[in-house]
Amino acid sequence: MTVSPSGTTKKFLSLWTQYNNIFEECAIGANTETYTHCSNYTELFKDIDHNSCFDLENACPIITKYIKQLEESSENVTEGCIYLYYYMHGKFIVNKSSCNILAIYKKLLQAYCDANAGKKCNDLLAHINNYDFVKMKELMDVHISFFHRTFKEINNCGYAKDCAVLYEQYIKDCYGFVNSYYCNELKNFKYDYEDKMKEAKCPGVPNILTSAEVIDLQYFVVIPVSTILVISIIAFILCKFTPLGLCSRHQKKKDKKKKAEIDVISSKHLNTSKKSHINSRNRPYNIAYHSDSLS
Repeated sequence: MTVSPSGTTKKFLSLWTQYNNIFEECAIGANTETYTHCSNYTELFKDIDHNSCFDLENACPIITKYIKQLEESSENVTEGCIYLYYYMHGKFIVNKSSCNILAIYKKLLQAYCDANAGKKCNDLLAHINNYDFVKMKELMDVHISFFHRTFKEINNCGYAKDCAVLYEQYIKDCYGFVNSYYCNELKNFKYDYEDKMKEAKCPGVPNILTSAEVIDLQYFVVIPVSTILVISIIAFILCKFTPLGLCSRHQKKKDKKKKAEIDVISSKHLNTSKKSHINSRNRPYNIAYHSDSLS
């Protein structure tokens, strides 16, 4: 197996198993726990379409117990809560029903944080948005399904190609030095995909996926160079073919003419000074001497 740059082999599968084990443990006997904010789940979800959800009366105690265990065991609470959204799909949705699990997820997290002020999961509430969690769910589905297949036979190659196409769509959101949990998970998927595809016999399916860092480097180099080139071209056009450029050239000519005139005047003045100096040296001097014979 290939070790990813973070030093963790198959990081996604490792984390998925780790948090899933915690979730499954919390799901066992969670209804025996007593939490004040979970006392009336119908009131808790009154503004959400929850009738098509399954086993929802146990959702609040399970999620509360799960988050408490994350905090008590010093696990990464934000990371664990992201995986929690995925586990809730499998636990409370049956046969792709219309259960609004994202709204329920947010409501349960908010209820927990309100009842446990100052807890770490409050940090996650500030970053929740529908788009990120939906994308994470899609990415997790692809990741898990991909790792449960082998690609030594050609019959699974179509799925590998679909995964590569999806990845190339997803990675576009990470161009431009984007640093997010979602983009980091895509990076993990890239390393795990390339590692697994070493054993594949799938002609026409890429073994290497696009790296966001490579694209970022291209942007870092190409954009400044292109900008400088465009500015240079615009400056040339302005100077060559517009009144602004004509005026500038006319002003330069006037400046050069003035400078030439000043040089001529300075030269004449210098020559005049030299002649004066020479004449003064050649002029005879009449000096009166005192004679003794006249005394």
